[in-house]
Amino acid sequence: MFQCQWTTNSLAKRAADHDAPNFACDFHGTLILINVKGDSIVGELTQRMATLADMRAIWGLVRQVADNIPADLANEAVQENILTEIMACCTSGLTPIAVAKDKSVVGALLARRDTFDWGFLNGNAIHISFAAIAPEQNDQGVFAALISDIKERQATLFASVKNGDRFGIADQLQKLGFAHECTAANGWGDLYKWLPLH
Repeated sequence: MFQCQWTTNSLAKRAADHDAPNFACDFHGTLILINVKGDSIVGELTQRMATLADMRAIWGLVRQVADNIPADLANEAVQENILTEIMACCTSGLTPIAVAKDKSVVGALLARRDTFDWGFLNGNAIHISFAAIAPEQNDQGVFAALISDIKERQATLFASVKNGDRFGIADQLQKLGFAHECTAANGWGDLYKWLPLH
């Protein structure tokens, strides 16, 4: 069993000494993201894969940030589509979430095997259908930490970015090594792709 010799405060101090906006460490397979500002801890998040038990919490987060995705949740068909996607992603074993100390989900990358790649090519590519990050966690490194978790699988990644996205997902994806793959002919949005270095 791994014994950590650093306290949370000493980790925050070490991160602050290196001008790091956040510091991540791995304890027993669970990533803990520590956001620091100066010498004080802004927040500690546990990162893990979503399960079906997280569906209600993720739906709550999506409802909170729907305008940023954007998603018209007044439309019942849109609600049904998103709930179906959340359920599929929660059972995929590929959806990383960030959980606050109070057990609330403050970040989620809804991901599952890419349907085209899996169905036609029997491949293992992963498709990120959308991201939801709580407002208080914007610009805190949560999105990058969740992407990093999926990248560790060393599979081709696709990420959909809907037109009107207010999270700045396209820019963040490009900073994390994704390339623009195509724009949907119907104007829905854009697709980005990341290839692992083999």
